[in-house]
Amino acid sequence: MVVVPLIALIGTTSASLALQYSERQERSAAVAASGLSSAAGRVLADAVNAESGVRGYAATGRPLFLAPYRLALTRIDAERKAFRAAAVTEDDARQQRLVDATTGRVLAELTQLSSAVSGGVSARGLLVKMQNTKTSMDLLRSQVAALDAGPAASLTHKRDQITMLESAIRRTSSAFSHHSSDSAPGKPRSKARGWGCLWPKPSPRP
Repeated sequence: MVVVPLIALIGTTSASLALQYSERQERSAAVAASGLSSAAGRVLADAVNAESGVRGYAATGRPLFLAPYRLALTRIDAERKAFRAAAVTEDDARQQRLVDATTGRVLAELTQLSSAVSGGVSARGLLVKMQNTKTSMDLLRSQVAALDAGPAASLTHKRDQITMLESAIRRTSSAFSHHSSDSAPGKPRSKARGWGCLWPKPSPRP
């Protein structure tokens, strides 16, 4: 009788194919998540450098401190473009748009703060603008952190699915192995194991 071994073989083959597909998906998702996280990190780094430069300028009045800000401005457009390209899923694109909008607001506020310092705005006026910029930067940091957390959770879920498939394959293979052993020529079937439990028990003799 080959029905049970055939069912086991089909089950194992199907699970193996599903496992291979899930593993390819996981690798692709990991590569995409890594690219998105790296791109977001570069945008955030540029924003942090720009903020540090302008705040240094506001604290000292010395234009020398604007060097990191000016350097960040030469790079951040390209970094934002790369960040948009790295957002391959709809959810990633939604979060990317939030981060990009906040980045634009941070840059606008830093430009205003720098102009205020150059224009001789009072310390009280500068303090308000610096606080506004800090609030926007805190939001940007939290948005980037949330963007990193999303793909990580998705990868964990995919890894759990792969683990379940691996367990199913091991169980099916083990049951098939037990059945093959119990079905060996000359071996009694009275104590069936694994798939052998599906075999009919012999009727007692009168």
